[in-house]
Amino acid sequence: MQACTVYRRLLVLCTTGSLLAVAWHVMPPQDSDKAIVTVHLASSRKPLSVMELSDPQPASMISLQNPCARNVPSTNLTRADLLVVIPGSLDRFELAKASRVWRQGVPTALIMDQGLHMLQDAAAVQEELNENLEFWATSPDVPVTDPLKEKAGDFRAALAPFLANKTAAPNSYKWILYGDDDTFWFIDNVLTHLDQLDPDMPYLLSDNLWMKERASDMAMHPNPKAPRCLPCGYTDPLQGQVPEGSFNAPMGCPCSSATLCQADINNVMYNHSDCGNTWPFVTHVPSPGYWYFIHGGAGAIMSRGLMELTTFERCQEFINGPMPRMSGDAMFTLTVWHMMGTAPTDPGYGFYRPHVQMMDPGWLSGSRTQRGPEDEGTYDGGNDPVGVIRRFQQALDGDVDDQTCEQLDNVLTVHFRGRYAAVDVTSLSPELANQSVGTNNFKATAHLHRHMAQVYHHYGKFLVK
Repeated sequence: MQACTVYRRLLVLCTTGSLLAVAWHVMPPQDSDKAIVTVHLASSRKPLSVMELSDPQPASMISLQNPCARNVPSTNLTRADLLVVIPGSLDRFELAKASRVWRQGVPTALIMDQGLHMLQDAAAVQEELNENLEFWATSPDVPVTDPLKEKAGDFRAALAPFLANKTAAPNSYKWILYGDDDTFWFIDNVLTHLDQLDPDMPYLLSDNLWMKERASDMAMHPNPKAPRCLPCGYTDPLQGQVPEGSFNAPMGCPCSSATLCQADINNVMYNHSDCGNTWPFVTHVPSPGYWYFIHGGAGAIMSRGLMELTTFERCQEFINGPMPRMSGDAMFTLTVWHMMGTAPTDPGYGFYRPHVQMMDPGWLSGSRTQRGPEDEGTYDGGNDPVGVIRRFQQALDGDVDDQTCEQLDNVLTVHFRGRYAAVDVTSLSPELANQSVGTNNFKATAHLHRHMAQVYHHYGKFLVK
């Protein structure tokens, strides 16, 4: 054991060893701005010398036993280089606002069903938008014919990134983070991963892809067999060690249908006789969108280079054209495929590591039980906010192994799936069952945004730049 002095936000460790645990041992004197702590030292994954902390808390309130402590490289990419895109609606505006807790400093496009002028306090809301680096654009609802398969906002969801790109100031971002109003982005993890990629290369990044296989009636996501590329120039110590059952992803510079066709040696989606076709004639799946598409709740990342390949007007004409009506994320993927000639790319790190799902991981034991009638005939391997929060909490308690730390270091998104959020909130906190947050899905989703942001914030204190 060794004592160190802690100033209000900066802890300087009195050792060249590794930090295992910290607890407030003596409260600061009334006439001093420093506190004495007791530091328990033991081996850890990475040696640390400096760690930033929030303001001192009582010993009962802080636990930094941290096998997850590590050094992280600084990035050239900043929050200002990102543009979060959220398709939403006026009646769900509170959900978009709830995500401000993790969007601080990140410009955001709110693509809504009605104009801002429809609000009685429009001027005040506009000031609020400005303060939070948000802008508002409008794409109206389209009536549904089958409520189990369609949503009024599907066309808005499909158009949202293209409308955001048109509305945003020129050259104002490098990467778009596209997700639902119940999608949570781990921004610091995102910056670390994107810092290694070229924003001018056309990329549609996701490792959470829907796909229905040839011999199956079950559509599932994430499906490791779904064709995808790896990022251009991607290197990995495990390169070439493709996990059993996964698509052998080629490098995509950029990722195209022809690139995937040549790599599809097991005819998962293509027949090789199709590879010579100009674009894209796929035997099993006529084109993405028919049970091969990115999962919108898990989110997707688009590069500036991708968005420069077409215009909003062309995408709008395509989406509103003769295409069969599908979910918003399916129509979006189909548009990127046809209008931009680009197929999905896996972010990379989790591809060779099946225990690392980067976008909306699911750590549930056994099979996912269908949560509603819309899940019939599908398998959802994600949508586990309770599991993600609990793993972060375990890390804060020091009750994790290196593999779990690796999962938390590389998770990019989690999908709260708002229609079932109250169930998840009461699973985390049974005492909330009879309160409004435990019975109202909107309030429960907002609660999950705050809860996830809090545990991620405290986990981030283990990461030293």
